[in-house]
Amino acid sequence: VVVLDVSASLLRPADLVDRETTRQDVAQRGVLHFLQWLERWQKFEPICLVTMSSTCRILVPFETDHKTLRTALYDIALEDTASVTSGLSAACSLLQEQFGTDAAGCQVV
Repeated sequence: VVVLDVSASLLRPADLVDRETTRQDVAQRGVLHFLQWLERWQKFEPICLVTMSSTCRILVPFETDHKTLRTALYDIALEDTASVTSGLSAACSLLQEQFGTDAAGCQVV
């Protein structure tokens, strides 16, 4: 499960020197890098994308087509504040629903 912060704070510059690159750009690049790794080493690994702000949304349910998740990264609307607790709780619930007791080996990124 990839849990992505979509709070408005992501519009801030990621760096004091490079004021053009936002935190959202950095987050997207990080997820894209992770997807590239998965496509190379874990091609058939199911993955899902959850956004977290004051609410959580499942943007991409569990699937092995990583292209769908990659596309969804660029269609995200930023919202209000982030709730990490809600995001992690939603991820744990999704893992439990999808994999049941086998969710012990799953990861939340």
